[in-house]
Amino acid sequence: MAKISRRSLIQSSATAAIAVCVPEIWAQKASTKPRVVKQEAPPAPFNFMAEYLKELKTSRAYTLDCAHAMPAEKYGFKPVAEVRTFGQQMFHIAEGMKGIWQMFVEEKKFDKMPFTEGGTEQVGSKAEVIAKLNDAFDYVEKTAGDLSAETPSQQVKLFGRATNKYDVMHLILDHNTHHRGQSIVYLRINGIKPPDYKA
Repeated sequence: MAKISRRSLIQSSATAAIAVCVPEIWAQKASTKPRVVKQEAPPAPFNFMAEYLKELKTSRAYTLDCAHAMPAEKYGFKPVAEVRTFGQQMFHIAEGMKGIWQMFVEEKKFDKMPFTEGGTEQVGSKAEVIAKLNDAFDYVEKTAGDLSAETPSQQVKLFGRATNKYDVMHLILDHNTHHRGQSIVYLRINGIKPPDYKA
């Protein structure tokens, strides 16, 4: 084994120590440089009314597809005596949508309820029911476009319960979904394939 002089050992140790320290010193220097952070564009503000109108448009398309799918002669069909007929389900969607909107979003005053309850809806022909649905959707779409950005947060009493108009507006969509879901069962019972789901 070759003999290493004391001088060589000291020199190589100093060189090794410097080599080990250089990256650390360089890293410390580098870390003092200001970091450039890429600024992301701020997200676009959430437009509730635009989103609501989009949901309403989908609700309209799917509801009308269901209304058209049932033959006119089956509009009086009901699976059991205690429930609404198919025509009454569709009529109730239209009445409820427009009536709830007028009473609790627009806060209009009525001498009596602007919609019928308890399956007592007086339904005309299939064409009349579809016209009533179109009228209700048209009304809500038009008046929703005229509301201010503050409308959803405004407080209102919904059948005696304190809430806000945001909840009322979503209640209308939920109400449509609830009764349309029942109408899909009616279609199935009559051997009619329901329209494809829209979302």
